Amino acid sequence: MFQLKDYQKKALDILACYMREARLCGENGAKKAYFKIKGANCEYHAINGLENVPYICLRLPTGGGKTFLAAHSVKTAARHYVHKDFPAVLWLVPTAAIKQQTVQALKNPAHPCRIALDQSFGGNIAVFDIEDFACVRPADMAGKSCVFVSTVQSFNVKNTEIRNIYADNESLEPHFADIPPETAEKLEKNGHGRAKCSFANLLNIHQPIVIVDEAHKAVTELNRETMCRLNPACIIEFTATPDEKESNVLCRISAAQLKAEEMIKLPIMLTETQTWQQSLAEACLMLNKLSQAARLENEYLRPIMLIQAENKGQQTTEEAVKKHLIEVEHILPERIAIATGEQKELEGINLLSPACHIDFIITKQALREGWDCPFAYIFCSVAKTKSLTAVEQFLGRVLRMPYAKKRKDNSLNRAYAYVSSSCWTNAVAKLKDSLTQMGFDEQESREYLKPPENSLNLSYQFTAANLDLSVFSDEEKKQLSAEQHSDGSATVYVNDSTPLVLREKIAEYLPKNERLSLFSTFSMAEHKEPSFAEKGEKFAVPQLCLFDDNAWRPVLDSEAYLPDGWKLLIIRRSFPLRNFP
Repeated sequence: MFQLKDYQKKALDILACYMREARLCGENGAKKAYFKIKGANCEYHAINGLENVPYICLRLPTGGGKTFLAAHSVKTAARHYVHKDFPAVLWLVPTAAIKQQTVQALKNPAHPCRIALDQSFGGNIAVFDIEDFACVRPADMAGKSCVFVSTVQSFNVKNTEIRNIYADNESLEPHFADIPPETAEKLEKNGHGRAKCSFANLLNIHQPIVIVDEAHKAVTELNRETMCRLNPACIIEFTATPDEKESNVLCRISAAQLKAEEMIKLPIMLTETQTWQQSLAEACLMLNKLSQAARLENEYLRPIMLIQAENKGQQTTEEAVKKHLIEVEHILPERIAIATGEQKELEGINLLSPACHIDFIITKQALREGWDCPFAYIFCSVAKTKSLTAVEQFLGRVLRMPYAKKRKDNSLNRAYAYVSSSCWTNAVAKLKDSLTQMGFDEQESREYLKPPENSLNLSYQFTAANLDLSVFSDEEKKQLSAEQHSDGSATVYVNDSTPLVLREKIAEYLPKNERLSLFSTFSMAEHKEPSFAEKGEKFAVPQLCLFDDNAWRPVLDSEAYLPDGWKLLIIRRSFPLRNFP
């Protein structure tokens, strides 16, 4: 029912190959196997004291199904490296909220991640919240694969005396009854010189497979010291943005691969307006269009808009936005929910249910960590945001594709963002930076952030060294989102909806060089020729062929038909035109 995507299979194949090589290579096998797969010019970052322990990272952008892949990777590590029927697993996450969600998912027999684990170990799975470690029995450790879900912070301490997981616990004494003396010698001792009956020591004995979710938040020297205490069999990190100086990235999955396999909605169609009211109005129109398209889909789909409001005392609080939606956009109150620290109107509600009628979710900085609703299509910000983290989280919420399956109507295969120049400055740059933080490379960030079709709708921030805004009326200043600075300069925002007469008025009060800069910048945007792809056109390029064995043969890859020393650059540049069958 829940099939691995091709890129996930590829990642697991690479992981399996690495684990086999690490086992076969013996001493320093973790490093040697990495070089074998990645090349000798790569750098491998071992953990001091755990040089022989495989320590690698799988990089997947936001929306790539890291948790599902992590569940499958347990079997891969167990089969190809650990060689245990029922390995112990320590699953580390960055926050308590994500820990709670992970525990719920892994304990739910119908969840894809739990199904993956059950299939891997014949249903012999026991999942524990780290707070319940005292409930684990020796029979569990012997006859089941026990998965312990914990935050990284629960283990990361210099002074182990302040954490229960490092303390003697009489409930765990049966686990230590028959351990060999040489094993006991390696464990942390209590004040009497005996091995502590602690959970950390229990993990040390069983050498867990360690899964690290959101690993970029966990790579610290203290974390590496913690790993030495736990004596892991292997460490597998999952993140969108690995620390290249610390993590050993074994496999990289691109956003383009996720899009090709229908995991995420792309591109993100960015609309910039002059006011927050206009942003909301246009976002509501788009939501209505998407809702109509969704009714024609085979599976139930109800597009949802996420609205980022401001804190109390500001103009666009959650209550002000809700009032605007009801009174101006004529949205029924029951279609709106507020989700903040104070108002939790989403609790206990299944947003994916046909019985749910919520189409608008108003929040502030971001929804709680790990919140996931693939019906979210539109991100509309009416806040003067400065936090890239908040923007990241909002964008991540609207990227996931419903049912991980391409929709019939192409408008439902995209995500949408609406911002106003009065609230945001340099919106494009901010959103591109956010996409990069989510695991997109720079080229993908540029390619997958687009203005709406059939309209440039571009907003240009123009700062003039000598522009006195007092010559403009209040209405004109509002249209331009104008800002006067203490040094005499001023900033105005000009886009394709700015009246020509207003643009000409700006030019009247500018020095000649700045006037030319204003008009050349804007006219280039107005008359930008769309690309072949944007026009949906196809074009042909000449096929490179080589005459070999009395026949012209097309060169299909860089290795085919090329004699030693042959270089295209030394061939004469004038080619006769020939017709080939």
